[in-house]
Formats: sequence, structure tokens, C-alpha cells
Amino acid sequence: MAGVKAPQYDPARAVITSPEQLRGIRTAGDDAFMLIVDLMSGCGLRNGEAAAVNLGNIVADDVYRVSEQVMMATREYGPLKHRKPGEYRDVPLPARVRETIEWYAERHGTVDGYLLRQATDPSRPYQHYAMDNQWRRIRAPGTGPASVSHPTGPCSPVGSSNPTGGAAAAVARGPCVTR
Repeated sequence: MAGVKAPQYDPARAVITSPEQLRGIRTAGDDAFMLIVDLMSGCGLRNGEAAAVNLGNIVADDVYRVSEQVMMATREYGPLKHRKPGEYRDVPLPARVRETIEWYAERHGTVDGYLLRQATDPSRPYQHYAMDNQWRRIRAPGTGPASVSHPTGPCSPVGSSNPTGGAAAAVARGPCVTR
């Protein structure tokens, strides 16, 4: 296409988190943040797609059907990017992500199958800024980077006296990443 500039890949800007960093990230925020991190890192969902997580979209033990997203502009559920309404894509659903989904649903309940809802009005979809605010707080100087680089949450061997990596202590906090 004339006039369209191809994106430039800069390997110096590409960041791949280590398993330790991912454990720190997923336990640095609240339960909703942990669920979103698991959906994004485990299933490859975009922010808005993760915010629209629904129990009805688990179509097999290991398959999650991505069929909608929370639209940033309207703050409502809408079709996926570059897809017509009703179109979807199926993505692999790792066991650890399924466990997090089930744990979250049991702990917090659902509304019409949706797990993430607006804190002040559960009839409304979860808003992207709630995740953005947590991520900014986690990454703030003197707060987040240490916990992300050196996790000390309940799933971390550093934050637990349990030699198995804190899995027993994490029952109250949710499923742990064990790999």
C-alpha cells in the first residue's frame, strides 16, 4: 500500500520475562490482575480480550474461544479487532490458566459467565484503566521493579518457608506458576 510505513522491529526494546519475573508480576496486583496476566501470558490474549473472560468460552479442557473484547472507546463488549460480530478464534488453554479461571470464578463469582466486572458497578464490564493503574503502580520507582525482578509473593520460594515454592501457602491467594 502506497504511503504505509512498515513497523520497525527493535530487538533492544523486546523484553521476554523470565519465569521468576512472571511469578512476581502475577502476584504483584490483585486477583483480577493475576487472572489477566495469566490469560495474556498463557493464552496470548490482548488486554480487552482478557477483560472479557467468560466461563462459557471454555469450549474444551484445553481450548478457550476468544469471541469478544471490552472496547476501550465504548467501555462495552464488542467484536474482536479485525473481525465481524460473531467471529472468533480458538486459543490453547494451558491447565494453569484454566485453574486460575476456575479459582477466580469460585472466589469472586460471575455475572452471566463473565469473571471480571467493574468494582463499583458489577453490571458493567471490567475497565482497562483498572489494569493500567495497577501496572503503573507495580512499575513505579521503588515499588514494583524489585517485586517483579525478585518475586516475594505467596507463590515464590523467596516469600515462603515452604520448600515446594509456596504452593501450599498460595491456596488463599490462588494458583501458582510452577514452571
